[in-house]
Amino acid sequence: MCFTETDEHYRLQLVTDDADILIAAYSPPQGDPGRYKEDPYHHTRAWICPAGYVRAQGKGRVCVLTPGHFTAVWLNEAYQQTLRNALEWCGGGA
Repeated sequence: MCFTETDEHYRLQLVTDDADILIAAYSPPQGDPGRYKEDPYHHTRAWICPAGYVRAQGKGRVCVLTPGHFTAVWLNEAYQQTLRNALEWCGGGA
């Protein structure tokens, strides 16, 4: 399932190799390009990072989803399905 939404962007860096990425985020350039001098990859397609993932932790299951700051995200049927799937997986299903 693929969808595109505009939302507040968080930069996540996974510190584990066993996470399954559900959603990736990209932050396009905005405003003055000079503000990106400290982080030159921020405004390129190479600057794509996880915005949602699942992984097992001991006997439990963990889900991290960062989108949802704007109403449009919550109304997006594809995001709703992603959330349902993640909740079912965390609950021990699927």
